[in-house]
Amino acid sequence: MGVTPNYVLHQRRLIMLIRNYNESKKFKLFREMSELYNPHVGSWTYDVWQDLNQKCFNGELKVGPIEWGLTDHGRAAGYFTEEINKITLHKSLLKPHSSAWNCFGLLGERLTEGVILHEMVHQKIYQKLGITSFEKGECHNFQPWCDEVNRINLLLGFEGRASIIKPQKVREQGARSKVVIKMVPVEEGALTLKQLTNWPHSLKLLDYYRESPNELIKKIMDDW
Repeated sequence: MGVTPNYVLHQRRLIMLIRNYNESKKFKLFREMSELYNPHVGSWTYDVWQDLNQKCFNGELKVGPIEWGLTDHGRAAGYFTEEINKITLHKSLLKPHSSAWNCFGLLGERLTEGVILHEMVHQKIYQKLGITSFEKGECHNFQPWCDEVNRINLLLGFEGRASIIKPQKVREQGARSKVVIKMVPVEEGALTLKQLTNWPHSLKLLDYYRESPNELIKKIMDDW
């Protein structure tokens, strides 16, 4: 299972082949190819994407490749490649007992769904505005990201408001207090930079992920 040279080649050929297809037909073909290379996981992944697209984006996102493989040095659970509209998901997401990203006991289907939603926000911003701010290192700290987080928080009933984070002079407490520069939300009480970067997981209780039913994982645990 996972990414192979043949899979990448077939994926590129498919992208070229279906450029003029409607979104429904594109979705069907991407889903079928993913299922071929990742039985059970491929169809599940695209179904999650489609459900979130309808629920959070009014069905307006354009479908693209969703690839299970490795991320850059394993640092990210997922990432979005704007040039080819591709979402990449790290395989460890579906390994509940993995220690990846220090998420002991939290990995599984629910956490994976959150990663897909996170990457879909990058996808939405790029498809609508043509920007991501990846190159500036500000992809989670610019107004379009905050706007989408606030919109979806309201839609899904998540608590917390997002605002731009800027460096500010802050006086530390204590007998020898000194002024230091810290990254602080422009709006008082808004989400921190860490919360914005780890959204939506940063707004959920850990038990939500610990109690993930993981029905899919039960089917693939011997092969994944």
